[in-house]
Amino acid sequence: MKKLIFAISLCIACGAHAAEMVLSIPAQFQGVWAKPSECQSYKESGVTDGGIEVMPSAIQQYETGCSLGKIIHADAITFTGQFACSVEGNTSSETISLKRTKGGLRYNDSDALSHCK
Repeated sequence: MKKLIFAISLCIACGAHAAEMVLSIPAQFQGVWAKPSECQSYKESGVTDGGIEVMPSAIQQYETGCSLGKIIHADAITFTGQFACSVEGNTSSETISLKRTKGGLRYNDSDALSHCK
């Protein structure tokens, strides 16, 4: 009986940990993305009007922060998630799509952004 309780507890703990690990934006989408001409401004003062910062579980846009709530689709090239976004005290639910392109990233079908280093 003790072994059964231990096994169930372990499964619950592993399941919770696995759920935390799964709810993450894949590494190939993470980083600071902007027009090449805006990368230096981004380094000096933060998010530009057209740039984004993609973190493991959030996306920061100009004046808008979005936290990942649900993964809709993820593969090597595309990522779509449901996010809770806040701007000026208002929160909304938004579907955000990221798509890797040759050397860049499209954010909700925007023009391709470059990876700022």
